[in-house]
Amino acid sequence: MNKRRFAGVLLVLCLFCAGFSLYAQSAAQEMEDLLAKDELTYAEAARFILKASEKFVTSDAEEAFWFAAKKGWLPKYTEPADPARIDGIGLLIMNSFDIEGGFMYSVTKSPHYAFRELEYRNIIQGRADRYMKISGDFLIFTIGRVLSEIEKDAERAAKFADERPSLRRKDRLQPESYDFGLILFQDSAFYHDFTYGTTDFIYRANAMPRVSFLLGNNGFFITSFGFAIEYGDEFKKAFELLRTELSLRFGSFGIRAGRFNYADPMSFALDSLYDGIMFSYNTGAGQFNVGSWYTGILYKKSANILMTENDRDIYNAPFVKGDFFGTYFAPPRIIVSMDWDHPSISEFVQLKTALSGQFDMSKQVGRLHSQYFTFSAGLNFSKFLVSAGGSIEAAEIKGAEETYRLAVAGELGFYFPLRFKIDGQLSLKARYGSGDTGKPFYAFTPVTTAYYGEIFQTGISGHTMFDVTYSARFLETLGAIFNVSYFIRNDLMTPNTYIIAGTDMRKKLLGMEISSKLVWNPFSDMEYSLGIGTFIPPFGNNWPNSRAIWKINLTTLLALY
Repeated sequence: MNKRRFAGVLLVLCLFCAGFSLYAQSAAQEMEDLLAKDELTYAEAARFILKASEKFVTSDAEEAFWFAAKKGWLPKYTEPADPARIDGIGLLIMNSFDIEGGFMYSVTKSPHYAFRELEYRNIIQGRADRYMKISGDFLIFTIGRVLSEIEKDAERAAKFADERPSLRRKDRLQPESYDFGLILFQDSAFYHDFTYGTTDFIYRANAMPRVSFLLGNNGFFITSFGFAIEYGDEFKKAFELLRTELSLRFGSFGIRAGRFNYADPMSFALDSLYDGIMFSYNTGAGQFNVGSWYTGILYKKSANILMTENDRDIYNAPFVKGDFFGTYFAPPRIIVSMDWDHPSISEFVQLKTALSGQFDMSKQVGRLHSQYFTFSAGLNFSKFLVSAGGSIEAAEIKGAEETYRLAVAGELGFYFPLRFKIDGQLSLKARYGSGDTGKPFYAFTPVTTAYYGEIFQTGISGHTMFDVTYSARFLETLGAIFNVSYFIRNDLMTPNTYIIAGTDMRKKLLGMEISSKLVWNPFSDMEYSLGIGTFIPPFGNNWPNSRAIWKINLTTLLALY
């Protein structure tokens, strides 16, 4: 148990026992029994939470459950002996401790938005989802976080749900089991090239509605859609099916099927929505996953598969209504992966590994098959965090002659929390991707191309990048991010697309980017950000006569989910 968790447990233990000094021995035994439970019922959790909040003190767990149920502080259709889920307990915590929420929680008072609020406030931490069962240790730590927040802010307003009789029917799906959400995103950006005196304007807007519902206590289904428009040199619009997933759990065993996101431990080779199925198994030695996916029915711009010249032709080809199947979909590839994820080895090292492969299903000459071994490790020291990871690629090109090659990519990062009058964090990163320099290593070729940099956006293949970032939160709702990056080309052969106009001098030092962003969160489900940045080519030697490019963008996000 780490120091923060120990402090939370100690705080809850003291408060739990303070009003019962005559019964300290029995209270201590009760706390010990709670810590030993791997899975709590709603009644057990309700009794502890209501006692910690001093809303209702009783030794009868069922009495505590019905007190909370009649207040509307627990999900409908729950019974005292049902296994407690984290979203349902989140609703009870929000009400018991009079915690105010954002717009959607205020309107719905639902377990889903209660869970979202506690995540937003950093009360629920780590890898948790709202369908997770809770243990005694987890509940005590969470209550410790709540009490710590209350100590920092004594002005929490009281909000209670209307009383309602508890309904017992659970044998069929009721409307309360449904959950709707909507994400609205807008981005307006101005680019200016000082060399040519040109200014470009781009406007993007996305609307992403979604609906999900529970499948008893063992799973859920979710489907979502994306509507996007873009205005720049020309007007573009797109529609796509986004995350559409059926998820089932049976104890330690889980299944996910449909369209969902998969990423390798470093997001170097794979990071996108894919269509497929994945099996997972949780053990004391970590989580094991096995999955398989297909890319051929994804929207090509979202899949961003640019492995071969044929893939780039497909990506750049304009969408033609009369040839929907020929111009809408991504290149066809089959992906398989086996993963192992251990969240904490000796409470010091977080380790993730994956063995992945993709098989080109196109009929083009020069088909590319590739396999990746990717790993990441996080080492948590007392005053800073170190992260390191990399990927080794083995590729086979099916042409007139079969060609085999190796490639590598890696990243090393240092993270330093800075706790002065303003809480902040400083991070230093170095990133490398091999290029076409000849044997033994060639250009690292990711399945899904990711871009680095706010203005000078390029992929990892054939580049070295250095990055310094400082992030700070000035107020509860206001923060800022400052970044300096430098880009180096490892070779002169790997194909790249750069935004700089003019002559390519075929040199390796590309230049420096400086950017900053101001982020305002007036509510947990609303965000505004104002960014400004510049890329300076004269800090390199590839475009010595090119002047800076600057960019200003305003982004708004409303996440009603």
